[in-house]
Amino acid sequence: MESPVIKVPKHLLARLLYANPVCLLTTVARADDSSYRRNVMTISWLTPIDNDVRILFPWFGGPPSSNDCGFESMFVLNVPVQGMEDLIVSIGGCTGREVGDKFDHLQIPSCSPGWADQAWPPSDPTPIPPQAPSSPRSRRPRPPTAPPRPATIAIGTGCVAHLVCRIEERQQRRGHSVFFSKIEEGFVRASYWDGRNFAGRGEADAPYLSFLGTKRFASVNPLPAADLHLQPLRIMLVQLPDGFKRGVVHELPLGCSVAQLRFALPSDSRPHPRVEPSAAHRGRWRENHTSLDRTNVLAVVLDFDASLMSRSAHSLTAVVALIPLASPSTSPPSARRKSCTPPSQRTTTA
Repeated sequence: MESPVIKVPKHLLARLLYANPVCLLTTVARADDSSYRRNVMTISWLTPIDNDVRILFPWFGGPPSSNDCGFESMFVLNVPVQGMEDLIVSIGGCTGREVGDKFDHLQIPSCSPGWADQAWPPSDPTPIPPQAPSSPRSRRPRPPTAPPRPATIAIGTGCVAHLVCRIEERQQRRGHSVFFSKIEEGFVRASYWDGRNFAGRGEADAPYLSFLGTKRFASVNPLPAADLHLQPLRIMLVQLPDGFKRGVVHELPLGCSVAQLRFALPSDSRPHPRVEPSAAHRGRWRENHTSLDRTNVLAVVLDFDASLMSRSAHSLTAVVALIPLASPSTSPPSARRKSCTPPSQRTTTA
């Protein structure tokens, strides 16, 4: 039994294409004989260009014709899943000019976007005959009336998402058409939507596909969400030229992917109780600590050591280098250097 259908909020519609899934593009267009034709094509080069639900995709070989693919202002992107590879290849391996209605030729069930029921009129290339005059006094027959048809059409079974799109602009680039479109609506099976992300959530949910080329596909499977960003990050000080020993100086709720971070020095002017600078440089540590006046320093993460995971603090230990960004102290640099030089090493001048 298929899961219920969710209509995706408008501000999250672009997320349905973040992973660039293989899609089946379905259209409804009016043919040269005034009848309406439906068509379906395989497409995989789709790119969201902003978070305002606009997408871009190319069409190779110039502008599509109405008999071939039936592009008008609206189309639907249907997202197939693993197990539909043969159908995807079959759709991409034939054209509407060759086989007529691909839905009929490949026995693809159709529906309205969102899996609503839809009665599609039979594909009949016979021109629509003119109707009789509307009244005995009128000698002019009424113009032919096209059969009722929906503005869009979607694939009824197998696919797990329907995206209703509108073409906003077409451009020609080096013999190809580039379509700028906007997602108007999006529908997804409930088991593939967690409120923000589009992916199968259960073992029974087949993953959707990515195209590798030459009729080969890959499946898109979500990884477990990382929770390191919820744990405090234990910062350690490396052996610096001024003689500081390695030790814990601060803890921040940061994730392991952080390459650079800023943090403020402790509020007191004393060294951190868990940092033990060498005796020869103890004064230098205190002086730097005071002269920085608790301003920001740059901490560049050098390494992470999972073996140092603290069970009690639930923290990940990282080795960083601390680089002062600025010193608001009004003391000249020479005075600060002189204050930390041991008396035995000072030179006297006459």
